[in-house]
Amino acid sequence: MVGIMDDMNREEEGSNAKLALLRILRMMSDASGRQPERVHDFMAQRWQHWQGRLLALRHGDGPPLGMVLACRPDDEAAWQLRFFFISQEWKGSGHGARLLTAARPDCSSP
Repeated sequence: MVGIMDDMNREEEGSNAKLALLRILRMMSDASGRQPERVHDFMAQRWQHWQGRLLALRHGDGPPLGMVLACRPDDEAAWQLRFFFISQEWKGSGHGARLLTAARPDCSSP
């Protein structure tokens, strides 16, 4: 989130770009009004220059219950967990552990 805050601070005061970053930041830190698809799309765009795995946990065709983004700048670098969230109503249900467990083998492959 620090990188997003830095980007937001560099934007012109009152600009739409600054407001868009503030919305994403709020959705990441506060479950009220969260739009998981918007956060998913933002993270996919933001980290597209890295090798990455963006996994979403869903029930059926519904919105994501949680997401994890693991990235690395190149084949030689270690994977880094860049983003992880579980919707407020699903916290404590074990879904976060399942999502991280699913991401681990996915990040082991080249």
